[in-house]
Amino acid sequence: MIPQETSMMIRHFVKEGTPIARVARRFGVCRQTVYNHIRGEGPYRKPRTARTSKLDPYKDHIRMRLERFDLPATVLWHEVRTQGYAGGITVVRDFVRSIKRQKAIRVIERFETQPGRQAQIDFVECGSIEVDGRRRKLYLFDFVLGYSRMMYGRFTISTKQHELLACLKLACGGLAVPREIVVDNMKQVVDHHDPVTGRVRFNRGFLDFAEHYGFLPIAARPV
Repeated sequence: MIPQETSMMIRHFVKEGTPIARVARRFGVCRQTVYNHIRGEGPYRKPRTARTSKLDPYKDHIRMRLERFDLPATVLWHEVRTQGYAGGITVVRDFVRSIKRQKAIRVIERFETQPGRQAQIDFVECGSIEVDGRRRKLYLFDFVLGYSRMMYGRFTISTKQHELLACLKLACGGLAVPREIVVDNMKQVVDHHDPVTGRVRFNRGFLDFAEHYGFLPIAARPV
């Protein structure tokens, strides 16, 4: 089983016209798995609680090496063994595969996108407003299409996830549902974003919303 984020990526690349065999190689799965997830039959792996590993002290070294060179797991295994790693190659191979997979699907640059391809969303603080005798912060929900720069905006006094999804639903209904939506790592959407590997864990509620409306969520790289 694979994470829901990976399943959505698989369907996205197939929809974009990437050959099935290439998608399978990119995500390290068989072609039948790709077909299963295209048909919506592939099960999702539930997020697992992080566990310690013998490889943990050597992961930064592996990441650094892979940032500079496309090295096989066997070479990296020998390198970390000289540094004291006492584990087997399977753990190293799995970690290397995950790093290379994330490098392949890193954030798409937000410049000059094709029509209907991408939109960006964010909340912008706009001072305060009095509501029922209380001063409340006022926010603008901002939805911008990448190609036409058409914008949908809605003022709100809440940035909670239910309000975000309500605003996004109205924006998609008023303008369009793009193939991708870029977010700036807002906590209502992203649970964790590793700045080193680029690995993103999206909030389950937002993932379900994205899957229902048929767009791929993309988290901008942390700054």
